[in-house]
Amino acid sequence: MAEPDKERRLAVLLEHRQDLLQDCEAVLQETGRGEYAELAGFLGAAVAAFRAGHRAAAQVLAVNTLDTLLCKANPDLLVNKTQFYKKLIEQVEEEPDGRLVVWAITHRPVVSALNTFWPGDKVPTEINRHASAHGVGAVQYT
Repeated sequence: MAEPDKERRLAVLLEHRQDLLQDCEAVLQETGRGEYAELAGFLGAAVAAFRAGHRAAAQVLAVNTLDTLLCKANPDLLVNKTQFYKKLIEQVEEEPDGRLVVWAITHRPVVSALNTFWPGDKVPTEINRHASAHGVGAVQYT
């Protein structure tokens, strides 16, 4: 993930996609209990859809599950959706580098998924929660 070149970073992810999917499944097995069990089930379905070649369906399910998870896990920030994402992005970006490395590694990739997108805007090429819901097309689902 530290690779500065976007194309190379994508190539590395694709090279290791089976390992990444196995890691996702292992984490879901460990964490898929309690308050977030239902959401873990949906994320497991997203992994299964990806494995079956249904990548767009996997993305939609994963992104919408991410949205639900973030709302459930951060109810104190949820005044309205627009401000919620802005506050969540600020919280992630303000986390001191190096102090909580694990926290940063797991949360920083979420920031691009939360960036603002409105119908009519240019569809982002990176994963984006709002574009996945309202910007269906080959650009967002690749």
